[in-house]
Amino acid sequence: MWKKKSIFWELEYWKVLEVRSAIDVMHVTKNICVNILSFLGVYGKSNDTKEARQDQQSLKDPDDRHPERFQGRASYAPTKEEKVIFFECLSMKVPSGFSSNIKGIINMAEKKFQNLKSHDCHVIMTQLLPIALRGLLPENVRVAIVKLCAFLNAISQKVINPEVLPRLQNDVIQCLVSFELVFPPSFFNIMTHLLVHLVDEISILGPVFLHNMFPFERFMGILKKYVRNRARPEGSIAKGYGNEEVIEFCVDFVPDLKPIGLPQSRHEGRLSGKGTIGRKSTICMDGHSLTEAHHTVLTNSSLVTPYFEKHKNILRSDNPGKPESWIRKAHMETFGSWLRKHLMSDDHVVDQLYMLAKTPSSTITTFQGDASQTPDAAGRHAANDAAGRRRNAASISQSLAAPRLAVCTSSTLSSPRRLSPFPRLPCGARARRGRATRRRRTPPPPPTPPRANRAPPAADLLPRRHRRIDEMETTTRRRADRLALSRPSEAPRPPPAPARGFRSAEN
Repeated sequence: MWKKKSIFWELEYWKVLEVRSAIDVMHVTKNICVNILSFLGVYGKSNDTKEARQDQQSLKDPDDRHPERFQGRASYAPTKEEKVIFFECLSMKVPSGFSSNIKGIINMAEKKFQNLKSHDCHVIMTQLLPIALRGLLPENVRVAIVKLCAFLNAISQKVINPEVLPRLQNDVIQCLVSFELVFPPSFFNIMTHLLVHLVDEISILGPVFLHNMFPFERFMGILKKYVRNRARPEGSIAKGYGNEEVIEFCVDFVPDLKPIGLPQSRHEGRLSGKGTIGRKSTICMDGHSLTEAHHTVLTNSSLVTPYFEKHKNILRSDNPGKPESWIRKAHMETFGSWLRKHLMSDDHVVDQLYMLAKTPSSTITTFQGDASQTPDAAGRHAANDAAGRRRNAASISQSLAAPRLAVCTSSTLSSPRRLSPFPRLPCGARARRGRATRRRRTPPPPPTPPRANRAPPAADLLPRRHRRIDEMETTTRRRADRLALSRPSEAPRPPPAPARGFRSAEN
């Protein structure tokens, strides 16, 4: 089968390597995402073809006893209503830097994805697809796809517990078995098979982010921007990389310059009031809302988790016979104050836990909005717009009420100008108004009879070159006539005097 042996086998350590070539999880995820979306009919050309149905029938019904089972809409193909619900769920806003604009990769008219990138497929498979498929498709199809998405999300974490790896291996095998019961054989390619080996590779190489292709693809994009001469791409890349290294070195010695690095988020400093105006401080008078907010913060902190059951046990012992709903309500209302009193006698409390146990401030700071939309600026803009509208209305009413009379003054004698009943417009508007007026006032030319009904002139019978020469002669003759008419009439000049030393013929 293999006709060529890799040159890497000549290395001494190549035989003892456990992983000789790592699987590219980024492109595996992208290809699986495109494959699933194609079978669902929401990306590109659908893979649910006649040949795929025949392959599935040859495996499950080779004797052709039930051909009707393999006709009609497939179980994994959503209906039009399900597609509408699917894409309406995905039409969302995501946090800054989370992913690309989800609305930009959705074509709502055709109900399909478009221009999917590798990171878009990663976000869809790990976060968005399980949410969008809730309540859609049959259960056997939906559960298999959601399990695969959960597996890809689990292996993409930065911290993976080694004890969980056997369970992940079992889950991905069950997913592939479920896919075999739903999808035709054309669904299974080499990318689908590589999912089985990902868990073994993670156990050797570590989490996926340590050997992923995203940083290399981004760096290749940076190097491609260095290419200015396409005939010498390697030289352009080397020159551009060297120039950037020199600039980064020199920036360290130039004051008041920011070094080249990661861009700063546009939301940086917004919580402290940067770029906002109208800071207002409101005191929260609702103690119940303040207690709920404090309890929510404590619930989402891992440092406070060990104290939850201790407080609930105290409530159960002090209030025997109370239902569990009453215990939960009392726990939410009194846990913050109990935790603060409980930690006061403990000298080994970390600072972060002590700050969490303190009662939050009841003063709420709010901001009005962006600095460019200040009340003064908005009021000035509105006043200017209103004043402009009033001036335009007054000028139009005055011009319409004034009689259309031509007044002759010294200025109009020097530069004659016709008074217009319309207000003065900008240059572009005046030009358009003048063109429109001329078009309305100029009578349309008489209709020209068809060429077939009139005899061709004699000039049309001449060759094109001769007609061109005749037109040039006619133009020259007309120009000479105009010049002769424009010159003033002159008296005939006398003949020139004879030169000295000679006699005229008359003498």
